[in-house]
Amino acid sequence: MSKINDQAKKFILVWKSHPCPGTDPDWGVFTMSISTVCNGDKDRTLKLEFFLQGFPENPTHIGCVYASVNRLVSSAGVGGESLPVQGQYGNQTSSRLTVVQYMTGSNGDPNDPGSLHYMGAAQLNPSGNPYEQAVCAVGEIIQDYDNTKSFPAYGFGARIPPSGIVSHKFHLNLQNPSPLCYSIPGVLESYRSCIRQVQLWGPTNFAPIIRDVAAMTLQNSNGPHYYVLLMITDGIINDMEETTEAI
Repeated sequence: MSKINDQAKKFILVWKSHPCPGTDPDWGVFTMSISTVCNGDKDRTLKLEFFLQGFPENPTHIGCVYASVNRLVSSAGVGGESLPVQGQYGNQTSSRLTVVQYMTGSNGDPNDPGSLHYMGAAQLNPSGNPYEQAVCAVGEIIQDYDNTKSFPAYGFGARIPPSGIVSHKFHLNLQNPSPLCYSIPGVLESYRSCIRQVQLWGPTNFAPIIRDVAAMTLQNSNGPHYYVLLMITDGIINDMEETTEAI
């Protein structure tokens, strides 16, 4: 259960139950102050989300409802036809987001306040530097439609350790054998760590990452999914012809 934060326009978690076995769960009775639930505002919007417990790190989101304390108290209860857990339902889709960060020398030194990768930007703006703002602007919307909350994240155009070879596709988490980052904050954490370890270089080649991500989506084409490739860049494309063909 989450409550809306009017200023940030985001939901803040206020209570989470333990997993309940079976298809007719009983979460029991719990006590919580009205200030914790809704800041004393009984008309404040609450979001109640429900998950099917699979692997602990990867529960499946199966639905949510929006209400307020007043609405919940006044409701006599809601009944409805039970639906089977297994199977596909019409118009049931999910999104898969892949994030790609531009890391060439044209961005400037990340320690320079004039750089788009400036690592001290959070001290000036809580939203971070322009690249971090772009990831949040897109990712915080799409993540609500991704039941895995795990996002492949890559960088390109930098010399990566320990070899110092220029790579046009490397895992943003560098040391991890998987490119997956859990949640959008996880993507940002990997980005901040990565930018301090790589050497921004060049050229700006889009085609390699586009081809590889397209191939990855073809290998996982079962089910109604939308695949979104977010490439964040600020400069020219050096392999425009190859990029056009890849798209």
